[in-house]
Amino acid sequence: MNRIEIKEKAKEIAKENLKKFWKAYLLIFLISILCSIGNELLFNENSTMYACLTLVVSFFTSTLSVGFNAYILKMIRGEEPIQEDIFQFVGNILPIAAISLLLLLFIFLGGILLIIPGIIMALGYSMVFYIYADNQDLTPMDYLEK
Repeated sequence: MNRIEIKEKAKEIAKENLKKFWKAYLLIFLISILCSIGNELLFNENSTMYACLTLVVSFFTSTLSVGFNAYILKMIRGEEPIQEDIFQFVGNILPIAAISLLLLLFIFLGGILLIIPGIIMALGYSMVFYIYADNQDLTPMDYLEK
């Protein structure tokens, strides 16, 4: 398959699934906004509980993002995605958090060297959560190596 055929196939998939894509994306967006607003209403911005709950909410929304990646992968593969696919990784907060923290550490270390290596590392690791959505049997370092 050449570049033009890949592009046409992608346009076709996007055209067929645009409504499903936005519906799932808006669901995640609304959940994220509601969690943030709830945190703002419950706790003072300078409190420890606010910081802890913000961290928990960010890890929770990370699991939703991985679920969204799995949802998109199903769309691309021609399978029928369902809304429940978005929530399938909510119980996997620890592996996703470990991968996220390692990812941030490596990109930070690359950024310390110079800006360009940090950008290259960020681009190199950009598909880590798609790999995780496909296969949950590896260690966090294995995902980064792939």
